[in-house]
Amino acid sequence: MRPNEVRHKLGAGEEVYGLFSTLPEPTMVEMIGCAGYDFVILDTEHTLVDPQRLENLIRAAETAGLTPFVRVPEADPGAVLRALDAGAMGIVPFCAMSTTPDRRAQWRADGVTAFVVGEDRDLTARALRGHLARTAGRE
Repeated sequence: MRPNEVRHKLGAGEEVYGLFSTLPEPTMVEMIGCAGYDFVILDTEHTLVDPQRLENLIRAAETAGLTPFVRVPEADPGAVLRALDAGAMGIVPFCAMSTTPDRRAQWRADGVTAFVVGEDRDLTARALRGHLARTAGRE
């Protein structure tokens, strides 16, 4: 398995840059890589992407030197596992993940957040922790 360069850079305190890709076209993903970005977030929440297309998008990201992350469409362990099986190096939680504590507790009970919130593959939580750690002494 290819190393997660974004995780490595964040761990070293470096900044990383990336884009959301809502166009399910491998060529667009390759262009993001050629532009010098570190990662791409492939949006499967707002875009219809079949499993084969997702694999092709991830393959295009890896070929272009990007770390591929996938934004999943729903709180479903199956959706998360399909993205990881396709080669995603991380999961970006869908917007609804930041709702009420009761809702998050239900997702935890259903096993959804075992793959998302707080795990090593959770880009959002890791980036937020890194940002808070860097800015804690500035105020």
